[in-house]
Amino acid sequence: MAKAPANSVSIFSLLDALRRRKLIVILSILLVTTGFAVFAHLQPDRYRATSLIAAAQTTPPEYLRHVAPPPLNIEDHLWTVREVLFSEPVLQAAAQTTKRFQGLQNLSPRQLEDFKQLIGIKVDSEHAFQLTYEDGDHMTQ
Repeated sequence: MAKAPANSVSIFSLLDALRRRKLIVILSILLVTTGFAVFAHLQPDRYRATSLIAAAQTTPPEYLRHVAPPPLNIEDHLWTVREVLFSEPVLQAAAQTTKRFQGLQNLSPRQLEDFKQLIGIKVDSEHAFQLTYEDGDHMTQ
């Protein structure tokens, strides 16, 4: 009968060692699972809403082509979009629909600036841009 090399480990010896130390394995798994559960419970909730807004220009009939405006490029109009979106009346109305500023009639300039920081605008393509709002759970200020 051939002898096994001295430095090899059989699967049966590993199972035997695991069986002898099963309490250590079970306790370490329970400790790690409990730690991750507590960590996940203590983390604040985060929310993100993203909307893709596109502008499509229709092709005018042949007899109106000489008076039709040039094709729309959203990058050229992004400053206008930002100006309208970040105007005070629009920000006031949008902020009052959120949980953070609900119930407040007129927000202070500081509160409007805080709300503005939660909104992101990014050009997505030649005729579209993304509008993103990201926030977490907050108590009403």
